[in-house]
Amino acid sequence: MLHDAGVRTVVAPGWQNRSVSGTPPRPIGVLNHHTATPSSARNPAPSVQLTIDGRSDLAGPLCHIVIGTDGTAHVIAAGRANHAGRARASGPNPGGDGNTLYLGVEWDYDGTHPPSRAQYAAAVQVNAALLRHLQRPAEAARGHRETSVTGKVDPGHVDLDQFRRDIASAMAAPAGDDMQLSDEFTDWAGTKKTVQSLFDDLDRRLASFEHIFLKPGSEPSRIPGDTNRTNLRDAIMDTTARVVELQREAGRPAPWPEPLPSDNLAPPPHPESPETPQSKESGGEKPDGASEPRPSRKPSRTVAAGGAAGAVGTVAVWIASLYGVQMPEPVAASIVLVLSTVMTYLVPTPAPKQEARR
Repeated sequence: MLHDAGVRTVVAPGWQNRSVSGTPPRPIGVLNHHTATPSSARNPAPSVQLTIDGRSDLAGPLCHIVIGTDGTAHVIAAGRANHAGRARASGPNPGGDGNTLYLGVEWDYDGTHPPSRAQYAAAVQVNAALLRHLQRPAEAARGHRETSVTGKVDPGHVDLDQFRRDIASAMAAPAGDDMQLSDEFTDWAGTKKTVQSLFDDLDRRLASFEHIFLKPGSEPSRIPGDTNRTNLRDAIMDTTARVVELQREAGRPAPWPEPLPSDNLAPPPHPESPETPQSKESGGEKPDGASEPRPSRKPSRTVAAGGAAGAVGTVAVWIASLYGVQMPEPVAASIVLVLSTVMTYLVPTPAPKQEARR
């Protein structure tokens, strides 16, 4: 039920049979408390065991559900719990034995400040799910301070009227239509995951990708004797430049045109311009002062293939890591660099097109 409401749920062993002696509960509402125990991000639900075992002056269980500051709902008991004591009438609920009339939900925080956003949101969904199951309205959700005959103040720093409005909105929303972070699935490798764990893995891989590819000095240089550090992006660019240098040393065509000389800046003649008299007399030779058309400055297929191979290799290694195929960062970088180098050598630079002579 709570899982269907999108609440991350942990079930305490033996919860189905856990109960105190007395009249079995016949709940018509949900009563919300705070534990008065300091909690933190490192210890979001410190009172779970206490609510199971009880105190020296009050036997456990002390509630049915504990909600940690991280938004996790811990299911404690299904039977009667010592959480409410004598209750006065509140909202649509009559007075009487509070432990019979209410399901008890403890918010695990000290009550001296508002609950965390995750805790509040989970409490809204927990109350909505329980009241929907009980077929009771949102007004049947009460705070202990609204039913107590001994001056209780919990849950502290919570606007209970707004809380009930939020519960009503949650109850009005269609149940089960949206994907929840707690939804489970099995990936292609047979590993059981939740939507939350998938996003956590994705965040971790993105952070790793950014560190390797973009952070300055994240990787040692692959150049023998070079003590400088670099990143994968710069390593790919340096490798491509080194490949071009080796091509030139071997006498192969450069993958991009040589720079134009600074004194040859005149624009080429328009292709549709009529031939000058001098060109007709000289058999098609260009007149004095005419310049050759500028060669294209677009990178060749060699450079494009090398860059594309490096990018594809990088993305492939990253995607593989999402599915549990782990490899050391130097190995991953080497795969990308090898792909880039091989493709740079394999894809030839096309020969420049020759214009047909008339």
